[in-house]
Amino acid sequence: MAIIVQHRETKQAYIMLGTSYAAYVDSRSSFLGGALFPHRESGELPLAAVCSESGKIEWFLTEDLVVIEVDGQKLSEFGSLLPAYKQDRSSRQFDEYCPACQEALTPAHMECPSCGLVFPQEP
Repeated sequence: MAIIVQHRETKQAYIMLGTSYAAYVDSRSSFLGGALFPHRESGELPLAAVCSESGKIEWFLTEDLVVIEVDGQKLSEFGSLLPAYKQDRSSRQFDEYCPACQEALTPAHMECPSCGLVFPQEP
């Protein structure tokens, strides 16, 4: 399955390889304590690995990309499928949400159908 994405700013098209989260920790000198008591900040960045025509792999923030094709079909061709999919999902009971992408999950899910996060099984 090939997903073609476009970088919003440059309009360059890429093949989507996968998504991930990058954790970061930022540390800088504090105003009063200097380097002795640095100010620390941490978080996660949603990233996507993409491939250009030449095969070069690059990483972009997911918010900077937009999907334009899936398996050779324009995104607009999937529009008629989405209302039926949403209605089918609304009739199911969801007890939990994926911690990575917030996809609604039933207790039977062993991995997230949206991002592929695998959930540890309790003994």
